Amino acid sequence: MPNSKSGAPSAREYHITNRTMVNGKRHRATYNIQQIQKIVDEALYAIVSIVRNGTPHGQPMIHTRDKDEIILHGSMNNHLLKHLADGAEACLNITILDGIRMGKTIPNHSFDFRSVVTYGYAREVVDPKEKLECLKTVFERIANNRWEQLPELDASYLDYTRVLKIAVTESVAKINSGPIEEDGPDNADLWYGVLPISNVIGRPRQGKECTASIDIDNQFAKIG
Repeated sequence: MPNSKSGAPSAREYHITNRTMVNGKRHRATYNIQQIQKIVDEALYAIVSIVRNGTPHGQPMIHTRDKDEIILHGSMNNHLLKHLADGAEACLNITILDGIRMGKTIPNHSFDFRSVVTYGYAREVVDPKEKLECLKTVFERIANNRWEQLPELDASYLDYTRVLKIAVTESVAKINSGPIEEDGPDNADLWYGVLPISNVIGRPRQGKECTASIDIDNQFAKIG
C-alpha cells in the first residue's frame, strides 16, 4: 500500500496532500476514488494546465479515464502535450454545473456543482496498437458503437497524433448540492430555489447528403 507522502491512492480514497486539502467549507470535499471517477467520467472535457518556461498555461481538452489513468490526445505540434511528454506535471480541473442557486439573500446565490482537481505525470503512448486502443476508448466514450462503422485510421493519422496517459497521484472533488438555504427575510414576491442545469443533446442537424437515421438514446447515452 502506498504511504500518505506519495499522494498515491489507497484502496478507497486518495491521500490528502498540501495541494488537495480543502480549507474552506471542508464538508464539500471528498477524496473518495469512486466519487471522483464518476465526475471525471461524466464531464466532457477538462482544463489541463502546466507551468511552461515559468509561466502557467492551460487549455481545454477532451479526456477519458482508463482505470486509474486519464487519456489525453492531440496534435504532435501541441505545445502543452509536448511539455507533458517531456516530464512536466499536469493539473486537470473538471467542473460540472448542476444548477443555479437563487436564495433569499445575495450571499445565498451560487451554483450547484461537482468539481475535481487532479495532479499527475504523463507517459507517452508510442506503441501503435496501444495508441489505437486509446483513441478508440476516447471515441467510444463520446459516441458509443460508432467506431466500427467508420473507415480504419491510417498510419499517417497515428503519426500525427500524440497520445498521453496521466497517472493520477493526487485528487480531490468538491461538491455543492442540496436544498436552498431558508435564511433571509420573507418576501412573497421573491422566488427562491434551485434552477437545474444539465447537458442535453439537441435536435440533430444532418449532413446535406445524409439519408440515414441516428439512435441518440443508445449512441449518446453517456451524455446528459
